[in-house]
Amino acid sequence: MVVSTIQTDRTIERDGVTYPYVTIDVSSASHPYYTGKQKEYAKEGSTARFNKRFGHFLK
Repeated sequence: MVVSTIQTDRTIERDGVTYPYVTIDVSSASHPYYTGKQKEYAKEGSTARFNKRFGHFLK
């Protein structure tokens, strides 16, 4: 049984049971570990990152 004081018109069904569905926004005010910074890995490949950090050992 799910009990909540939040009222919502949205629901979600899991394993044949309907539950209330509430969306929340995560921010620095609501999440204790939120830093506001995201890591960017898409700019270069993992091999390039490895060579950049440890390539001087291979020479």
